[in-house]
Amino acid sequence: MTKNVSPLLGYNNNVRHKNRVFHIQTEDSGVKHPHIITHIFMDGGRILKSVKTSYADHVESDKLGDVVRQMMKDQHKAMFRALRDGELDAIIDHALAAGARKSEAAIAAQRASRPPPASHRREAPDPIGEEPSPATTRDSETEVPLTLDLDAIEVVETTGFQP
Repeated sequence: MTKNVSPLLGYNNNVRHKNRVFHIQTEDSGVKHPHIITHIFMDGGRILKSVKTSYADHVESDKLGDVVRQMMKDQHKAMFRALRDGELDAIIDHALAAGARKSEAAIAAQRASRPPPASHRREAPDPIGEEPSPATTRDSETEVPLTLDLDAIEVVETTGFQP
């Protein structure tokens, strides 16, 4: 008969590798789902790799807690070593390239959804009998019209610039 044992507390570590911070998490799913899962995360939540190991063969063991705890330690350390020794570098490089492609696509989509510059827009006809409003200027002597720099606004929005 299976014992009623709560899942063991897992391991969580942040690790710096190649000037990036990775998070390694190992957790026990408990005897109802007897397996250990280790994930390595990148960029605040993207899972790069997962390893799942069953301990169903040990569920009836008198030392189940000790066995599972050792399995968790070993699996957690193995993921750390794989990162440290460069075994995950190809996966990391692929994820970075995919992220760059997504960013470029998002920027292109954002630019495509922007209205065309004023020089490419057609003016709507003037209302019946009304004259157009005067252009707004910074200095009425120099007659320099005010402009809106959409690229500068985009930079401020994406970087969170605070004056």
